[in-house]
Amino acid sequence: MQKKQLHGILRQFLCTAYSERYFVKKLRLTIKAELDIPDDWELVTHNDNITVINLGNGKFLDFDLLPMIAYSLEEGAIWNTVPQELDAEIMDMVRKMESKLNLLLN
Repeated sequence: MQKKQLHGILRQFLCTAYSERYFVKKLRLTIKAELDIPDDWELVTHNDNITVINLGNGKFLDFDLLPMIAYSLEEGAIWNTVPQELDAEIMDMVRKMESKLNLLLN
């Protein structure tokens, strides 16, 4: 095999490896929250077969993963939604997502 051919194969492999992102770590993110909500909010099943909160006035709320980004580790850093390109890249990394809403009665 000539050096030029080897270089081409290596370059193609590296481009493919970068684009397919050979990940070696797996991150499991667990989010649990309890909210005090108005009495008139209720859980309903949306036509998309997901449980959502009926806020009234034709508004339905679903909780999902929203990546946030800061550019500093300092206390009081400003957090914003991630740029669209990074958001798309992060969402492409998600292999499984599950959320569950339960109404807790006092």
